[in-house]
Amino acid sequence: MIPRAVHAFREQLAHLGYVEGSTLHIEERWANGDFSRLDGLANQLIQENVDILVATSTQDVRAAKKATSTIPIVLNQIACAGVVANDDRAVRHVVVLNAEGSSPCRCSSR
Repeated sequence: MIPRAVHAFREQLAHLGYVEGSTLHIEERWANGDFSRLDGLANQLIQENVDILVATSTQDVRAAKKATSTIPIVLNQIACAGVVANDDRAVRHVVVLNAEGSSPCRCSSR
């Protein structure tokens, strides 16, 4: 996520009542444009026993999907393009946030 998006993400979590360091801990990993690092970074987060993964690019989503089939992956609609088909039943753990930032919608069918 770009810094502005990270700030907005944290602000929205706070608005929803989450307190970073108390009711929420964010474990960040950055590839800094080196996509070859994404698989390793995703696996590091899995080893940290995170509750969700947040992905902001198609490459992030692919690495997250390779790393887990059980931990929810949260992404925006742009990151979803070309990664998750609407009828892909194998990726029910992927949640897509709609453009308005309101209620999440599933990218896969139920």
